[in-house]
Amino acid sequence: MLNRSFIHFPGIGPKRERDLWKRNIVDWQSFIDRLSEGGMNSRTYERAGSCAHDSLRALSVRDVGFFRDSLPRSEMWRLYPEFMDECLFIDIETAGFSPWLHELTVIGCFGHGRFCFFVQGINLGRFADYVRRFPILVSFNGTQFDLPFLEAHFPHTDFRMAHIDIRFVCESLGFRGG
Repeated sequence: MLNRSFIHFPGIGPKRERDLWKRNIVDWQSFIDRLSEGGMNSRTYERAGSCAHDSLRALSVRDVGFFRDSLPRSEMWRLYPEFMDECLFIDIETAGFSPWLHELTVIGCFGHGRFCFFVQGINLGRFADYVRRFPILVSFNGTQFDLPFLEAHFPHTDFRMAHIDIRFVCESLGFRGG
């Protein structure tokens, strides 16, 4: 799916992306080919040409950061098929709802084919080193709950990795609830 995505190109939104697919421009290479053949004369498409080359390069060297910085947050799910082996699925348990007033008690993780738990009073402090191994976090409602807690309890850890929040992916498909 990722190499069929044009939404991260400058000037291309969902409507133009669908238009490209309808015109049988189905991946970055076909975009480059059509552009070089003169099949797309719009300035928007010409500006997007360098992004197609950059996207091919980034995918070939598995540069998740490139896509994290260029894809809209709502479209991070497109990373999953290409980078599923680099995702860390997380869920947290807390003693309340405020990241600054309540304790983080448990972090449950699944990554690299293994389940892992970090428990307050046992090994919770090791989570910061563990999470650095993964360029993509996957959560349910993590944008509003998990990440604020993690950032408050691990202030020296960079949580700016790509984040797929499946709550919002599900809502975009019409599914609501927990």
